[in-house]
Amino acid sequence: MAVAIGSRNARRLLTRAVILFCALGASSGMSAVVGGSQKIVFPAPRNTSNYARLNTTLSQDLTNFTLCVHMRTDMSSTDQMTLVSYATGQEPNELVLGLSRNPNRVYLGVRDRYIRYVITANVSVWDGAWHAICATWRSRDGAWQIYADGVLSYSGSGLRVGQRSRVRSGGTWILAQSQDTLGGGSEVHQAFSGELSQVNLWDRVLSPAEIGTEWSEFCNHHGNVIDWTTTTIEVYGQATSERYLHCVSTTSEQSFTTTPTAAFQSTTGFCEEDVIETPAGRLAFPPTQEGRFNYSKERCPSSSDKPLATRFCRNSSGETAAWDEPVVLECGITLRNLTQTPVTNETALTVARGLQLITTQADVLSSDDVTDISALIQKVIDASATEQIGDSILTTTDNLMRVNTSVLQRSQREMQAPTSTVQALETFADTVKLATGRFTSVRPGVALQAADVSPQDLDMGQGIAFTPKGNGSDSLTDCEISYFTTTGGDGPPRDAHISITLPANLASELQINNTTAVRLSHTLYNTSALFVQLSHAAKVVSRIIGSRIAGQQVKNLAQPVIINFVATKHLSPEEVKKVKCVFWDFEAEGGQGAWSPEGCETQREDNGRYTCACNHLTNFAVIFGYADHEEPLKFITTVGCYVSIICLVLTLLSFIATWKHHRSVAKTHAKNQRLVLINLCVALLAVYIIFLAGIDKTAPPIGCTAVAALLHYFLLAALMWMAVEAINIFQAIVQVFDHHVSTRFVLKAAAVAWGFPLVAAVSTVGPSSHFKYRMNNTCWLALTPMTYAFLIPAGLILLFNMVVFSIVMYKLIRGESKQKMLTGARRRESDRGWIVRQLRRAFSIMALFGLTWVFGFFVIRPETTDEQHTDHTRAVFAYLFSIFTTLQGLLIFIFHCVMREDVKKLLKSICKGKKRKDQYVVNRRKLPFSGDDRPHFMELNPLQPDNRAEQCEELA
Repeated sequence: MAVAIGSRNARRLLTRAVILFCALGASSGMSAVVGGSQKIVFPAPRNTSNYARLNTTLSQDLTNFTLCVHMRTDMSSTDQMTLVSYATGQEPNELVLGLSRNPNRVYLGVRDRYIRYVITANVSVWDGAWHAICATWRSRDGAWQIYADGVLSYSGSGLRVGQRSRVRSGGTWILAQSQDTLGGGSEVHQAFSGELSQVNLWDRVLSPAEIGTEWSEFCNHHGNVIDWTTTTIEVYGQATSERYLHCVSTTSEQSFTTTPTAAFQSTTGFCEEDVIETPAGRLAFPPTQEGRFNYSKERCPSSSDKPLATRFCRNSSGETAAWDEPVVLECGITLRNLTQTPVTNETALTVARGLQLITTQADVLSSDDVTDISALIQKVIDASATEQIGDSILTTTDNLMRVNTSVLQRSQREMQAPTSTVQALETFADTVKLATGRFTSVRPGVALQAADVSPQDLDMGQGIAFTPKGNGSDSLTDCEISYFTTTGGDGPPRDAHISITLPANLASELQINNTTAVRLSHTLYNTSALFVQLSHAAKVVSRIIGSRIAGQQVKNLAQPVIINFVATKHLSPEEVKKVKCVFWDFEAEGGQGAWSPEGCETQREDNGRYTCACNHLTNFAVIFGYADHEEPLKFITTVGCYVSIICLVLTLLSFIATWKHHRSVAKTHAKNQRLVLINLCVALLAVYIIFLAGIDKTAPPIGCTAVAALLHYFLLAALMWMAVEAINIFQAIVQVFDHHVSTRFVLKAAAVAWGFPLVAAVSTVGPSSHFKYRMNNTCWLALTPMTYAFLIPAGLILLFNMVVFSIVMYKLIRGESKQKMLTGARRRESDRGWIVRQLRRAFSIMALFGLTWVFGFFVIRPETTDEQHTDHTRAVFAYLFSIFTTLQGLLIFIFHCVMREDVKKLLKSICKGKKRKDQYVVNRRKLPFSGDDRPHFMELNPLQPDNRAEQCEELA
């Protein structure tokens, strides 16, 4: 499960900053280089145009960090220099590391708007020699430390203390310049002149042993948030990149004296630096945390940003970590090569490792790249689901979670690639071939465990929990995994940050009677990066955890699944009240996916710890700011449909009651109007009845498919008859004379209005084996057929009706004005009466044309970054769409039944108890024109506006 909060303002400001830097690059020169073994040289004299930008950002807030940088300068006359500056939209000095000459000091600033810098330690770093500077910070107590060349020079506490004191995500990293605004506002007196390299950032506080005291250790730093060796750096102005020989010369002698081993063991949790002889030559691998891949220091001859080999640090014994055998990578591999490679059992591992390598540069991936990578992940899993492939796929997924948020949103909108990746991991968990009874793979951002358990063990109430190790890191690799069963009286550890507990007797309730084991799997995501919701701006404020049983649909459980978690964001008491337990519904929003609270409830909250209960298994989360409009919209839709059904039945009965007079009406327009309206009422009546009877009846599947097909057909038919209404009224109001109207108009219209939807519906449901035809949890079209077979035709019809509506209203209003001028009005009509009459006309015609269906297109999410404004707007249009479309039958009944002259007279005759022969009278008053061919169908006499309005509404 997970919880969410935040704002998108930082992302908008980041976009502006990117544009600003692009403009600066165009004017003063920009080059890009991968950090690798490079250094950046910032020449003297200092200049605000000389700087470098790290092409990365923070994907999540930091509550702890260690920032290290290698620097050298001899600018002894300078008072102040900025080494590293990180700015967000909320605070330009979100994180600052710099030097102060008078006296010699290193300063560190953390999200401080009032006290710019915290002066820390006297360090002699102005001597023109290379120095390794490291700064650490912890939000819990504001503790900070400054290391110079591995020596703890100074430390303290109280720097930005508290839960809400976090280094916020979504900002911009600049080297050698300060930022007084996001991406700008640099000042010459704060600029750096000298050389910088090896800028690394961790999301935890490193121990003194990890920081080291020798250059061989400093040169092997690899941050888990920013790793200099794999990060792209954009260099601007007169700054240049050169080979960083200091680290190369320092490490070369020592690194190649290490004893080669095939599986070099290390201390618990880490694989130590290792050098191994391979057919590709001698390969050196830096120290690596268990459960992670790392890359060789040796690079491809053709590209300095591509490693020659990769290696996995595995802890299979539970005690010490050990290196797997190295895998030599193909230097010329690209995403295009991989997409053209047939994925088979023999090539699957090669493709998986290629994806792992390509996604290390997550910042440069486009939405099309993400789509291709997601598709390849699924192909690899389908071809060969082995544990080795699982390790690579988990690393690739972890890399994808660091892709720019806007890129992931675009990819979700276009092809649902992020959530398809989640589904691919679920498929892998169901099908992975286990070497032992359990497969566990953990990355900083994602963890997966799959195990075969017996039905008897499943009935014991299985549970899994993730507990931090207490070093302040938010990485999943720094969590301990524990297992428990409820029948044994166990439960999740009290200090666990997230856990999920399955109900006891689950196998019995699901009627799993296998004698063999069933596959139970769990997945955990550190952020909601891959769960891209496009519909509203609910914020996930916890990690996301999911469980599944292969081959089973687990829902409507008698005893709930219990999920406990600690919020990853601080919430105020008012915000806590708005928290909801939710699950990810892959079928919601037309297949785009969305968080849904259905079947979940928040049981309690205790000092930031939440307990949720859900009656099904899937991916769970807790969100803040969720605007739950589902129930109100469902109520409005249901009531509106019942009201419209009653009104449409009464309208059809009114035509039956007055049918005798209808046959005697001479005018073709009037006859056609009644026949067209009858067909429209029949189509709408079918839509409302089918919708209420079967929209959520997903069982049996064939019945649900039939409901979707019938809804598709009658909805298109109703829209087509609305277009026929538009044509008929256009002929009546604009063309005026009856000789423009064919007596066979209705027959021709019926052939098209009932025939075209039939062709569209049959051609869509027929070849549905080639694509997904309907949603899983609703009897309606899936995204692809809905877009091409419904939304596009509906949009064209409504566009046509809007054009005709504009012409008709213009002709009516202008014609009335001209008639006043020709005949002269014996009395001046009030403006209010004129406005009321025009509004009544407009609503009368809109009810027939179905123009309120346009509101539905505004509910579709636009591509915008202002999510909060967009979501409020979409909610308004959702309510308007539900109200007007479901009450279209009521509007037709009011304007074209109750207000019809023949119905009024019929009701009067019934009330008086006597019958009349002419129950339906067509207003035959003529316009004051000469000639025999004058229209009888419309009253435009300005002296009798009420009669004219009634006549016009009768036609409309």
